[in-house]
Amino acid sequence: MRERSEDGTAIGEGLMLGCARLVKAEEDLVNQQEEKTKQTGHQERAEFEIASKVIVLLTDGVNNAGDVTPEDAAGYAKEQGIKLYIIGIGSPAQRGFMGIFQGAQLNESLLKGMSDLTGGFYSRANDAEALREIYEKIDALEKTEVTAMEYALYEENFAKWVALALGALMLELILGCTIFKKIP
Repeated sequence: MRERSEDGTAIGEGLMLGCARLVKAEEDLVNQQEEKTKQTGHQERAEFEIASKVIVLLTDGVNNAGDVTPEDAAGYAKEQGIKLYIIGIGSPAQRGFMGIFQGAQLNESLLKGMSDLTGGFYSRANDAEALREIYEKIDALEKTEVTAMEYALYEENFAKWVALALGALMLELILGCTIFKKIP
Protein backbone atom coordinates (compact mmCIF):
# COMPACT_ATOMS: atom_id res chain seq x y z
CA MET A 1 0.00 0.00 0.00
CA ARG A 2 1.29 3.42 -0.91
CA GLU A 3 1.56 6.16 1.66
CA ARG A 4 -1.39 8.55 1.46
CA SER A 5 -0.51 12.00 0.26
CA GLU A 6 -2.58 15.01 -0.66
CA ASP A 7 -0.22 15.58 -3.57
CA GLY A 8 -0.33 13.26 -6.55
CA THR A 9 -2.43 11.84 -9.32
CA ALA A 10 -4.42 8.66 -8.65
CA ILE A 11 -5.50 7.81 -12.20
CA GLY A 12 -6.47 4.23 -11.34
CA GLU A 13 -8.67 5.19 -8.41
CA GLY A 14 -10.35 7.99 -10.35
CA LEU A 15 -11.17 5.64 -13.21
CA MET A 16 -12.49 2.96 -10.85
CA LEU A 17 -14.76 5.53 -9.20
CA GLY A 18 -16.05 6.67 -12.61
CA CYS A 19 -16.64 3.06 -13.70
CA ALA A 20 -18.45 2.28 -10.44
CA ARG A 21 -20.76 5.25 -10.93
CA LEU A 22 -21.62 4.21 -14.49
CA VAL A 23 -22.31 0.62 -13.39
CA LYS A 24 -24.50 1.90 -10.52
CA ALA A 25 -26.38 4.24 -12.88
CA GLU A 26 -27.09 1.32 -15.22
CA GLU A 27 -28.32 -0.81 -12.30
CA ASP A 28 -30.59 2.04 -11.15
CA LEU A 29 -32.07 2.33 -14.65
CA VAL A 30 -32.68 -1.44 -14.78
CA ASN A 31 -34.45 -1.23 -11.41
CA GLN A 32 -36.58 1.69 -12.64
CA GLN A 33 -37.50 -0.30 -15.75
CA GLU A 34 -38.50 -3.30 -13.63
CA GLU A 35 -40.60 -1.07 -11.36
CA LYS A 36 -42.29 0.50 -14.38
CA THR A 37 -43.01 -2.99 -15.75
CA LYS A 38 -44.66 -3.97 -12.45
CA GLN A 39 -46.81 -0.82 -12.47
CA THR A 40 -47.95 -0.99 -16.10
CA GLY A 41 -48.17 -4.77 -16.38
CA HIS A 42 -46.32 -5.01 -19.69
CA GLN A 43 -42.63 -5.14 -20.44
CA GLU A 44 -41.26 -2.82 -23.08
CA ARG A 45 -37.77 -4.30 -23.23
CA ALA A 46 -36.34 -7.49 -21.80
CA GLU A 47 -33.20 -5.82 -20.50
CA PHE A 48 -31.99 -2.23 -20.28
CA GLU A 49 -28.42 -1.24 -21.04
CA ILE A 50 -26.82 2.15 -21.44
CA ALA A 51 -26.07 2.51 -25.16
CA SER A 52 -22.71 4.19 -24.84
CA LYS A 53 -20.68 4.22 -21.63
CA VAL A 54 -17.82 6.70 -21.80
CA ILE A 55 -15.33 8.22 -19.38
CA VAL A 56 -13.32 11.27 -20.38
CA LEU A 57 -10.12 11.40 -18.33
CA LEU A 58 -8.30 14.73 -18.26
CA THR A 59 -4.88 14.33 -16.65
CA ASP A 60 -1.78 16.44 -16.18
CA GLY A 61 0.73 13.86 -14.96
CA VAL A 62 1.75 10.32 -14.25
CA ASN A 63 -0.02 7.95 -11.89
CA ASN A 64 1.85 8.54 -8.62
CA ALA A 65 -0.81 7.98 -5.95
CA GLY A 66 -3.54 5.54 -5.04
CA ASP A 67 -3.78 1.79 -4.59
CA VAL A 68 -5.46 0.87 -7.89
CA THR A 69 -3.20 0.71 -10.94
CA PRO A 70 -4.37 2.43 -14.13
CA GLU A 71 -3.99 -0.87 -16.00
CA ASP A 72 -6.38 -2.63 -13.57
CA ALA A 73 -8.87 0.22 -13.86
CA ALA A 74 -8.70 0.11 -17.68
CA GLY A 75 -9.23 -3.67 -17.57
CA TYR A 76 -12.31 -3.20 -15.41
CA ALA A 77 -13.59 -0.49 -17.75
CA LYS A 78 -13.20 -2.89 -20.68
CA GLU A 79 -15.10 -5.63 -18.78
CA GLN A 80 -17.96 -3.17 -18.20
CA GLY A 81 -17.99 -1.97 -21.82
CA ILE A 82 -16.77 1.53 -20.95
CA LYS A 83 -14.69 3.48 -23.48
CA LEU A 84 -11.89 5.67 -22.18
CA TYR A 85 -11.14 8.94 -23.93
CA ILE A 86 -7.96 10.18 -22.30
CA ILE A 87 -6.62 13.71 -22.69
CA GLY A 88 -3.16 14.67 -21.50
CA ILE A 89 -2.89 18.37 -20.75
CA GLY A 90 0.07 20.68 -20.50
CA SER A 91 3.07 21.38 -22.62
CA PRO A 92 5.91 18.89 -22.84
CA ALA A 93 8.41 18.95 -19.99
CA GLN A 94 11.08 21.53 -20.59
CA ARG A 95 14.60 21.87 -19.29
CA GLY A 96 14.79 24.65 -16.76
CA PHE A 97 17.62 26.03 -14.67
CA MET A 98 20.76 23.84 -14.87
CA GLY A 99 19.06 21.32 -17.18
CA ILE A 100 16.49 20.11 -14.62
CA PHE A 101 13.16 19.03 -16.09
CA GLN A 102 10.17 21.16 -15.13
CA GLY A 103 6.49 20.55 -15.64
CA ALA A 104 4.34 17.44 -15.78
CA GLN A 105 5.68 14.42 -17.59
CA LEU A 106 2.82 12.34 -18.93
CA ASN A 107 3.22 8.60 -19.28
CA GLU A 108 1.76 8.76 -22.78
CA SER A 109 2.41 5.11 -23.62
CA LEU A 110 0.40 4.03 -20.53
CA LEU A 111 -2.46 6.41 -21.31
CA LYS A 112 -2.55 5.39 -25.00
CA GLY A 113 -2.55 1.70 -24.05
CA MET A 114 -5.43 2.22 -21.62
CA SER A 115 -7.57 4.05 -24.17
CA ASP A 116 -6.77 1.56 -26.96
CA LEU A 117 -7.72 -1.36 -24.68
CA THR A 118 -11.22 0.05 -24.20
CA GLY A 119 -11.85 1.26 -27.76
CA GLY A 120 -11.31 4.94 -27.02
CA PHE A 121 -8.38 7.18 -27.87
CA TYR A 122 -5.61 9.21 -26.26
CA SER A 123 -4.73 12.73 -27.31
CA ARG A 124 -2.59 15.50 -25.92
CA ALA A 125 -3.78 19.08 -25.56
CA ASN A 126 -1.03 21.66 -25.32
CA ASP A 127 -3.39 24.64 -25.30
CA ALA A 128 -7.05 25.59 -24.92
CA GLU A 129 -7.75 25.37 -28.67
CA ALA A 130 -6.36 21.82 -28.87
CA LEU A 131 -8.50 20.82 -25.86
CA ARG A 132 -11.60 22.27 -27.53
CA GLU A 133 -10.85 20.29 -30.71
CA ILE A 134 -10.45 17.05 -28.75
CA TYR A 135 -13.80 17.57 -27.03
CA GLU A 136 -15.43 18.27 -30.39
CA LYS A 137 -13.96 15.00 -31.72
CA ILE A 138 -15.39 13.09 -28.73
CA ASP A 139 -18.74 14.82 -29.22
CA ALA A 140 -18.80 13.74 -32.87
CA LEU A 141 -18.02 10.12 -31.92
CA GLU A 142 -20.54 9.85 -29.07
CA LYS A 143 -24.00 10.86 -30.22
CA THR A 144 -26.37 9.28 -27.70
CA GLU A 145 -29.46 10.78 -26.12
CA VAL A 146 -28.82 10.96 -22.41
CA THR A 147 -31.25 10.75 -19.53
CA ALA A 148 -29.48 12.07 -16.46
CA MET A 149 -30.17 10.79 -12.98
CA GLU A 150 -29.80 13.25 -10.16
CA TYR A 151 -28.91 12.30 -6.64
CA ALA A 152 -29.75 14.67 -3.82
CA LEU A 153 -29.35 14.34 -0.08
CA TYR A 154 -31.58 16.62 1.96
CA GLU A 155 -31.10 17.26 5.63
CA GLU A 156 -33.66 19.15 7.71
CA ASN A 157 -31.94 21.63 10.02
CA PHE A 158 -34.86 23.79 11.10
CA ALA A 159 -35.73 21.89 14.33
CA LYS A 160 -33.00 23.46 16.46
CA TRP A 161 -33.99 26.96 15.32
CA VAL A 162 -37.67 26.30 16.05
CA ALA A 163 -36.77 24.99 19.51
CA LEU A 164 -34.61 28.07 20.16
CA ALA A 165 -37.40 30.40 19.00
CA LEU A 166 -40.00 28.61 21.18
CA GLY A 167 -37.62 28.78 24.14
CA ALA A 168 -37.18 32.53 23.65
CA LEU A 169 -40.96 32.98 23.39
CA MET A 170 -41.56 30.97 26.58
CA LEU A 171 -38.86 32.97 28.40
CA GLU A 172 -40.51 36.22 27.28
CA LEU A 173 -43.91 35.02 28.53
CA ILE A 174 -42.55 33.88 31.89
CA LEU A 175 -40.51 37.06 32.45
CA GLY A 176 -43.48 39.18 31.32
CA CYS A 177 -45.67 37.58 33.99
CA THR A 178 -43.08 37.80 36.79
CA ILE A 179 -40.08 40.11 36.88
CA PHE A 180 -41.14 42.46 34.08
CA LYS A 181 -44.83 42.47 34.96
CA LYS A 182 -46.56 45.74 34.11
CA ILE A 183 -48.69 47.30 36.79
CA PRO A 184 -51.41 49.60 35.43
